[in-house]
Amino acid sequence: SGVDPRLPIFRFQLVLLREIGHLPQLDRCLRCDAEVTATESVRFWVSQGCVICSRCGRPEYKSTEIHSSTIERLSQLVSDSPVSDGDVQPTSREYREMHAFLVSAITHVLERRPKMLRYLSF
Repeated sequence: SGVDPRLPIFRFQLVLLREIGHLPQLDRCLRCDAEVTATESVRFWVSQGCVICSRCGRPEYKSTEIHSSTIERLSQLVSDSPVSDGDVQPTSREYREMHAFLVSAITHVLERRPKMLRYLSF
């Protein structure tokens, strides 16, 4: 079918997090409540389940940086009326950031790395 298998897996993980009440807030900064803009990078604060804008971020959050385009892709995938997988064509950077984001979020909820994660090595 030509659809990248990562997208349905990412969508499943996002919807699962949403349904159990652990989907991180993606659209607003936790600290200043500013809306995440399309031109900035944000940092994912795993333990708080939210993002922090570039103005409120600290150097120690550098490793959790997520570009706004990745936030947009995640929002598209978790939407109740998602766009077709063929319409969502993430870049390699967005794939890496989405994978890291989801692994961090799920690991935080489980309080350990999932055993099946080794089978999703992409």
